[in-house]
Order: sequence, then C-alpha cells, then structure tokens
Amino acid sequence: MQRITRLPLLIVAILDFLPEDSPHATLTQQALQEVKLFVAQCNEGARSMERMEELINLQKKVKFDSKTKPLGIVSSKRFLKRSGHLYQFVGNGKKARKNFDKHKVTLFVFNDTVLIAKLKKKPDEYYQVIDYTSLQLALIEECPVSELPTKVVEAERKKASSMLNVSTDGTGSSEVSPQRSSTPGADDASIPTAFKLVFLENWSGKNKEYLLMTENLTDKARWCDVLNEEENEETDGSGKKPIVYELWNCPQHVVLFNYTPQQADELALQAGDVVKVLRKMEDDWCHGELMRDGTRGWFPIQFTEEIKSEDTREENLRQRRLLLAEARMKSENLIDL
Repeated sequence: MQRITRLPLLIVAILDFLPEDSPHATLTQQALQEVKLFVAQCNEGARSMERMEELINLQKKVKFDSKTKPLGIVSSKRFLKRSGHLYQFVGNGKKARKNFDKHKVTLFVFNDTVLIAKLKKKPDEYYQVIDYTSLQLALIEECPVSELPTKVVEAERKKASSMLNVSTDGTGSSEVSPQRSSTPGADDASIPTAFKLVFLENWSGKNKEYLLMTENLTDKARWCDVLNEEENEETDGSGKKPIVYELWNCPQHVVLFNYTPQQADELALQAGDVVKVLRKMEDDWCHGELMRDGTRGWFPIQFTEEIKSEDTREENLRQRRLLLAEARMKSENLIDL
C-alpha cells in the first residue's frame, strides 16, 4: 500500500526527464491520471475499512445505563475524528469552588456526534456513557476563573508565577525577579488549559455544560480544531499565539522516520514524505499538510527535518502543482462525461 501511494510521484519524475515533443509524453500523462485515480480509490477503501473496524470495536466497549437512550455507534456514514482523556470538574455541595470532584473522562468526537464517557476497568474495560449530542449542537467556550475550582486556580497561578518571575542569568543560576507580573486567572480571566463544553441540546433535549481541562495547550488546541472552534486559529487560550504560517510561505519538512497516528486527527508519516507546516505549537506538535495528497493533520516535529534548500522547496512545490493540475484535469473530464 505504501509503495502504491508513491507511484504518482515516480511518474511525475519520469515526465520531468521526457522531452516535450516525446511520443511517450501523452501516454505517460494518461498513465499518471489513471494511477492517481487508482491510488485515491485504494486510500479511500483502506480508510473506510479502518474507520468501520474502529467503530465496531468501540461499539463493544460503550455502555449506556437504563436512563440514557442508547446510540448506535456503528454507521456507514460515521467516523471518529478524535478521542482522548480530559479532566472534568463537578461541584460537590453549596461551596462548589472548594468542594469539588475531579473525574477523568473520555471525549469522543465523531463527524456527527460528541459523546462523553467515563472509563471503567472492572470487571472488563468499558466506557460508561455520561452524555452525548449532535456535533452541530456542541460548542466550546472559555471558562472564567469564577467557575473554576479554587485549588485549580491557585495551582495555575502558582505555576504561572514561578515561570514568569524566575529568569536565568546566562550562567545556569536563577534569580527571582522583584517585579510582580500578572498571572493567568487574575481579574476573572481564564485558565489556559480549561474550557467549557456546551451541549445546546443533549440526547434528552436538555442544555448541559461540562467544565473540562486538558493536560497541555496543544491538546486544547486540537480539541478546539476538531470541534470547529475558529478562534483557536489565532490563540491557544494562554495569551501566547502559536506560530501560524501563510499558505504560500509554509516551512517544508522531510519525514525522517515513519510515524503511526495515535489519534484520528494525526497524520500517518512515511520516511521521505514532505510535509508543509501550517501551525507549530510550543511543545513541537505541528499541524501540517502532506504534499503528496493534501491530507492534513497533527504530527510530532521530531520525526521530521526542515528543508533549508530553496531549490528543493521550489522543486517540491512544482511537483505538487503538477499533481494538482492533473487532478483538476481528471475531475473536469469526469464532469464532461
């Protein structure tokens, strides 16, 4: 399968060495179109099978209690966009900001549904569904400090204060700055990794809000992306902006090692692939686009190396342009038919 996806690039390379007036040029162009169509069909078939298998396995592990209307997970039109663990804060008693329970929950985001569950490990591992709703009725909001548990706010302020007030003097020693700097959470601001997941209408027709927190800023950015949070393109919630590149001036990275996706929103990287970096987070996770087929997703930058040569960058862009032109031509021909 991996070798099949490289056939279009091989044919493009052959075209580069053929003279324009070569009698083989036309046949080679036709071969390129047919191979690209075949590769697209192979990719789509493999992707559909993987998605269906993932849903079937998940269906076996998802359980609904007697008060919750069951949802059929398996559907030919459904696929999982992202799943992962987060922390949910639930107030306990009248003084909810001081008395709260912290639960580890799992969030599943499909292309049409958002589902929250709690992982149970006894007797066998399964997911107990807490709530679910349509993807169109789910949205993310920043969570004011006034709604966060007091201990969480204090811990985040302490962490931010230690990061902002301690500076390195260049000799390896640290000094505490006498200046008092503002910290996240002050004046009813928001904690960078916390957010509110709102179900405008859940499965039972009720409006629900869930106070959640991620492990880091990259996780929050990825959840915002998959839930179509547009404003996350500009900021990650901490006041620090991730590096966002213009489409015409994206850095190109060559893949050094194969990378198998751990989440549905990640890219499958093959050694030798070229990736355009669209956005780079502080922890070196990037959102990028594979130049061979235009697939977008997240990947760890440690598996790649930036291409510094302008000549190589231009050659990659030129080959990408040829592939796009051929795809457009094929599409127009199909429409004419």
